[in-house]
Amino acid sequence: MSTDDHNTEQHKFEVELYHDQFGRLGAGILVFGENLLSYVRLFLSDNDLPPANDTKLDLVKAVVRNEEAIFCLCECKIKGIDLYAEYVIEGDLYQPFLDQTHGVPIGLKM
Repeated sequence: MSTDDHNTEQHKFEVELYHDQFGRLGAGILVFGENLLSYVRLFLSDNDLPPANDTKLDLVKAVVRNEEAIFCLCECKIKGIDLYAEYVIEGDLYQPFLDQTHGVPIGLKM
């Protein structure tokens, strides 16, 4: 999980998380920017994460509560009640499509 030298402003959103295979994963606070790792800290009272630590998920959708916004969290890893994402993309993707040379999202693969 890398930091981003281009985004110096921190963003926080209350979100609900969804995954194609596991369904609803729970709700929490999405934090990214300000050269920090991108993560969601799930609420203890509202999470349905898969039980195994270090579970990897290719694509998790974070729907912002009380707004019409969605973020796609790519290359995610679960640690306790935190979900870390390598990349945060504003908008809705069906599946991440990574540039194999640089390992960064470049578009959609449908």
